[in-house]
Amino acid sequence: MKRCALRAPFLAAIFVVLVLFSTYDISTSRAVLRRLQTTFWQPSVPPPQKKPRRHIESPAGQALQVWHPPVPPIGYVPSISQSLDSPKCKALTPETDMNMSFLSCDEQDMTPGVKQAMHLLYHHQHPASCEDQQFLIVWDHPWGLGSMLAVAARQLEISMALNRVLLSADKGPPPYDSSGNAFYDKEYCKGERFWPCYFLPITNCSLSAAELAGAKSLRDYFNDSILTNVTTVDQLRALQKQLAVPRVVLFNVYLLDLAKLKPPKLDMWFEACLPGLRTQIHLERFLKLYIMRWNTRTLIEMDKRRQEIFKDQAILPGTMNVHVRRGDKAIEMALATNDDFLTGLEGLRRYGNYTQVFVSTEDSDFIENATDLIHPSLRVLFTEVPRYSIGRENSPMKHAKTLGPAVEVMNNFVNLVLAASCDGFVGQMGSNWVTLINDFRNTVHCKRDQPFVNLHLGYGAKLRQDNFSIDRNWWQAF
Repeated sequence: MKRCALRAPFLAAIFVVLVLFSTYDISTSRAVLRRLQTTFWQPSVPPPQKKPRRHIESPAGQALQVWHPPVPPIGYVPSISQSLDSPKCKALTPETDMNMSFLSCDEQDMTPGVKQAMHLLYHHQHPASCEDQQFLIVWDHPWGLGSMLAVAARQLEISMALNRVLLSADKGPPPYDSSGNAFYDKEYCKGERFWPCYFLPITNCSLSAAELAGAKSLRDYFNDSILTNVTTVDQLRALQKQLAVPRVVLFNVYLLDLAKLKPPKLDMWFEACLPGLRTQIHLERFLKLYIMRWNTRTLIEMDKRRQEIFKDQAILPGTMNVHVRRGDKAIEMALATNDDFLTGLEGLRRYGNYTQVFVSTEDSDFIENATDLIHPSLRVLFTEVPRYSIGRENSPMKHAKTLGPAVEVMNNFVNLVLAASCDGFVGQMGSNWVTLINDFRNTVHCKRDQPFVNLHLGYGAKLRQDNFSIDRNWWQAF
């Protein structure tokens, strides 16, 4: 009888846990959006038996420099929280009907001010009337996907400096019709441009073919000699009026430096709502996040692709991410070696309670040898997608044409979501894709308080094997 009495509470507890788990699975499976933009949590499965690994404990025979970071700050800095709630900030943050379902985190788990910034950008891009607006047409430049998103963010910033609405026009002339974009898939997008094909519309305005006909590049009006003495947005806007720049103009890549002229609306908002945090990192993060609001079709396709290329694997609590950039990026900067990445992973492993590593990379050689190189206590995860060997002659653009643009885009998006869902990060911030992982983990994926090991020592700087950089700002998520 005593045994039965002792077993009853124990069995009841197990029953409650099972009910909670089943409820969790049911609730998380109700919406594709919620399933995609959480951490892909699944019940733990035992790792498969693997062959013995040839682990490198100390790269190149040198002693590892293990980083012991300070305890991260949790929650808002009080002054920031007060500023966001201040009447001045609220007066500059218009209320809109923007759908914020993609931001499911608690406020303290994200970069401060994300939701307020989304309202500000949405308000600029969704005027009450489009009739009296001026427009800047998005330019699709022929570079990598991460770079494209970074440039699109700067185009949105420049459109605000010019007091114009940024527009992705389906009927624009080449390359404004996405024809020069290596990731544009005509069959998948069915007549839409690249941006509305994968993301929610960036504006409620549209233009007819007649209004787009004859539109000229903004560079036809703003050439280098004219812009030489322009140092403020007020001067830029006065010049725009003086030169009679028409209602519709096409963006030009040579004018990216105009982003340095800081739109007054954004500057005033940062000063009132996020004093001391007006950095290009923060601003580009908000701008990219506004642009990268996936539409329903993309979310469904990403979910299908995740099941195909990640199968029964899961990003469990205690998973690190390492993004290994290779290929043509070597033209722009010194790339970290395998030993550099292993050193960063080892520093994180010794610091925290990590059990898995999710490897995201285009480098087939690194994937092939990852289980031999990474510490044997860590289970190695990666998506099963076609990759290519390292070399400056290989690029994501060439790979997209070979594999199929839409396939490569979806593979990239799934890898981005999986990477940003991890609990520790290693990468080079000189890579636009690593920057994007950092942006998403700080916002959509609620990982603001997790450590980030930055192996990048400066643009074009050479990495020393025994000296990797940790930028504590990434730890604090600012």
